[in-house]
Amino acid sequence: QFETSGSLLALASDSHLYLFNSAGDTVLSDQHSYARPTMAAANKRVLLYDRGGNSFRVDNSSGVVYEREMSNEIICAALNADGAAAVAAHEERYSGSVSVFNLQNQQVFKWYSADYQITGLTLEGSCLAVACLGARDGAILSTVYQMDTGGGSEQQVVSVEFSDMMVL
Repeated sequence: QFETSGSLLALASDSHLYLFNSAGDTVLSDQHSYARPTMAAANKRVLLYDRGGNSFRVDNSSGVVYEREMSNEIICAALNADGAAAVAAHEERYSGSVSVFNLQNQQVFKWYSADYQITGLTLEGSCLAVACLGARDGAILSTVYQMDTGGGSEQQVVSVEFSDMMVL
């Protein structure tokens, strides 16, 4: 998988994460042990995670900035320009959850999906959007939830439903 990260090109192979500068020089070659490596990139940082596994990490050209092991399997993840990572995972009592971690590897936000399966997410600044898939009256139903991860206890969640459509 290839991603651009600022002026860097990131490449995730089955065993390594590589970062290349604009001259084509390798600025980082770091081994990982993820079975299904997937990545997202933003502002000279790369989020590498093991889809279906439990681990993720955020790297820059110097190496690992922070890493974390989740208690449940990762569905998908996103990275914002500040280095915050949003990670969706399966849950035992819910359909899934999304946790947001800041650049200091502290969990600053958590949201649970009670009814629908999480299919994708994005994090821009403190604005989190989560796409979920479910069914109502025998028809497929996609719902996109939007929330502010810095909203505190007065969390406002806005949702938009899409009938007979699969939002990924």
